[in-house]
Amino acid sequence: MLGKFITFIFIPEKTGAIKRLKVSFRSLLLVSFLLVLLFSLWGWVVYDYVSIRTGLIDLEENQKHYDEAESRIKEFDQRYAATQVYFDHLNGLYLKLKRLTSQTFESKPSLELDETTQASTLAKAKEKGILEVISSDLSEADQDKKAIENRFLQLMDFFKETSNPMKRVPQGWPVRGYVTNEFGMLHDAFTGQARPQHGVIIATKALTFLTAPADGIVQYAGEDEYFGELIVMDHANGIQTRYGFVSNLQIEPGQVVRRGQEMGQILNTPRTTGPQLYYEVTFNAVPQNPIKYINPLQLVD
Repeated sequence: MLGKFITFIFIPEKTGAIKRLKVSFRSLLLVSFLLVLLFSLWGWVVYDYVSIRTGLIDLEENQKHYDEAESRIKEFDQRYAATQVYFDHLNGLYLKLKRLTSQTFESKPSLELDETTQASTLAKAKEKGILEVISSDLSEADQDKKAIENRFLQLMDFFKETSNPMKRVPQGWPVRGYVTNEFGMLHDAFTGQARPQHGVIIATKALTFLTAPADGIVQYAGEDEYFGELIVMDHANGIQTRYGFVSNLQIEPGQVVRRGQEMGQILNTPRTTGPQLYYEVTFNAVPQNPIKYINPLQLVD
């Protein structure tokens, strides 16, 4: 079989001699093998070139993402540094306010995250990426820090005020109504037990607005185990007032409140027998009878 020959005959279109090409079968197989090998090598080169080119495109894309990430990380680093400087500034304001008021403030809240917050942050990081979570946290910090500084400055301005000091002494009724339980002892309507009553209970109509009887700073505004929602105000003169059974709070801790400003509403709650306000006044931590600070002529039935 390999010793046979194949003859190729070339016949011209016009006049001319007929040409014959005699090729052995072995040579034809060798030429065919070489052609197949050549085309295979050419195909491998093309494939390798395409693979390398694709890899270069991916590498360029990855380099682009890396550069963007590096740029964002540098931006985050600068923002973190600026935030740290800002917090140092706020800490300075805090110390000035502490010296100005000669008061011992409550310890600052811990910055440690609880397990629920950590789990939520990790879930967001897996879903959106750690850089997106960092960017979101920094944006929230940027929004909060200016408000905190403004609150500190308001507090400092409040303590520096030289206006009429009587504005910080409670006067008038915080709500329109009448006293149902006076200062002294109280018989609890639910338990029937007698206990000390450091304030008064003022019955009123539902949806009545609670107004501040004096200028002051909100120390606490939120949930209380006994009073439901409770407001505690410091008037920066040794006087502190407390307001219990309040709903729809319109103020927040650290806010400067002026006399006559609405702080919430009085509603009927599961903790009360009807719409009523608990009103307490203390001077240097000693309970005072709130009636002394109320003008009886302003009583409205």
